Amino acid sequence: MLVEAKATRLTQLSRMGGDSLEKDLQRTLPHALHQLENTANLIVNRAPVVSRIPHDRPIFGLVATMEPYHVIGKALHLLGISPPSIPITLASISDFERLVADFLAIPLTLRDMEAHTETTRVSWNVDELVARSGTARHANPMLDDEQGSLIQPLFELRG
Repeated sequence: MLVEAKATRLTQLSRMGGDSLEKDLQRTLPHALHQLENTANLIVNRAPVVSRIPHDRPIFGLVATMEPYHVIGKALHLLGISPPSIPITLASISDFERLVADFLAIPLTLRDMEAHTETTRVSWNVDELVARSGTARHANPMLDDEQGSLIQPLFELRG
């Protein structure tokens, strides 16, 4: 899975569905998709810079954003954005964090990923993958360790 992080947020007018929405989406999403596409091509073509990444496995892309873009991933063509060569999805950072925790707790198989990929192979559904663990909230040890390293010094100062 290739992950591209986009920290640029939509303007308030765009978040409300205003006239600037399409312009804001055009400002960020094509660039993210292009970066995923380039990296996938480097992997497939065995470029030296990514030679340690296996080239013979399926590649899925994920654009992590600061806020959810629930339906945009399936409607990129409406924005005039060409379909990518790999299945992609857009996910908010909170969905991405939960997805990672779920993947660590319940390993995901290629069959699982393909079951949640559109038949056109243009997008895959992060919401369905997050929902597969139901109401269970799995811990993410990477985040827990990092949070602990940030919080522990605060308790030492108070002691």
